[in-house]
Amino acid sequence: VAAAANAGHWVELGGGGQVTEDVLEGNLCELKKQLAPGRTAQFNAMFLDRYLWDLHFGNRRLVSRERGAGAPLDGVTISAGIPDLEEAVELIKRLRGEGFPYVAFKPGTVDQIRQVLAIARASAGLPLIMQVEDGHAGGHHSWEDLDQLLLATYREVRETGIVLAVGGGLGVPERAATYLTGEWSYKYSMPAMPVDAIFIGTAAMTAKEAKTNRDVKELLVATSG
Repeated sequence: VAAAANAGHWVELGGGGQVTEDVLEGNLCELKKQLAPGRTAQFNAMFLDRYLWDLHFGNRRLVSRERGAGAPLDGVTISAGIPDLEEAVELIKRLRGEGFPYVAFKPGTVDQIRQVLAIARASAGLPLIMQVEDGHAGGHHSWEDLDQLLLATYREVRETGIVLAVGGGLGVPERAATYLTGEWSYKYSMPAMPVDAIFIGTAAMTAKEAKTNRDVKELLVATSG
């Protein structure tokens, strides 16, 4: 996380691993030591895990408290579920008030995308990020196909003005680039449909700086498709 942040990327600390107050404090302390001056990370929170959500942003609000105490976190990605409209709008306002200017949601179906777009429309003037992830991703947030998700919702997404990031099985820079240029849609006889950002997870697990076990890295590299 620190290596990616220091290289200038948006990067998320996985909330699924921050299972107690002591673990969270220890990891944030270590992250702060490794970050270059001015660099920050974001926090990926699992909405449907009620224990973790309560610990991080619910009743205990440990991440919010850590941010208030100077933790180098400036964004929150709400993954593993989408809050209801009213709850989401209030949550966005609260997070921004607690010092998190960047708020992202992570839908994996057409219905979830439209749910996030409704949240964006109800939060006019507060730019949001939407990370659309399909079933090819190791993060397993969806069973869907990325292209089909985009084809079904792209016009609505652009009319809403939300920041659109996509991921899931992109794998190599050449494939990822087609989403930034919009050329991915040509094979469907459609005009260019560029996205604003791409995100990667599985491929990053093979990076030199990643703490993934070497045998797992080798297996990932050797796996085709």
